Amino acid sequence: MVKDLNKTAAQKDATTGEPRQRREAKSRAEKLRGLLNKYSYEYYVLDKPSVSDAVFDSLNNELKEIEKAYPELMTPDSPTQRVGGKPLKKFAKVRHSTRMLSFNDAFSHEDMENWNERNMKLLFGNAKVDFYVELKLDGLAISMIYENGVFKTGSTRGEEP
Repeated sequence: MVKDLNKTAAQKDATTGEPRQRREAKSRAEKLRGLLNKYSYEYYVLDKPSVSDAVFDSLNNELKEIEKAYPELMTPDSPTQRVGGKPLKKFAKVRHSTRMLSFNDAFSHEDMENWNERNMKLLFGNAKVDFYVELKLDGLAISMIYENGVFKTGSTRGEEP
């Protein structure tokens, strides 16, 4: 989207005098915020998503790209500025003994290689580490606690550490 907008960088809106590129980015960002808020509500509150995680992530990444190119278009209530939504009321709160962290999305082999390089240097230095990676087509991070082989608690990351 941002790359497409660069084609019209020098053109100005005849009515407002605003650069067309910025106006188009602003319009697209507003549309994306509306869609992402709708999809988040369907997913987190209604528990009835209408789009796949891949579609949601693609739209969210497009909005991040616009906000990076035009920081003044970022709003405090932008979906890019929050994590998740409100949990269903039927679920009780759980305090995690160890904070659950989030992963960044990886959409390409290059994204995975960059992730691997960062983490190998940070966590293991020069040690050789083997691991297995599989695609996450759709899913959720969970914490499962067992005591003496008996299931006690299952929870998601939620809003608090």
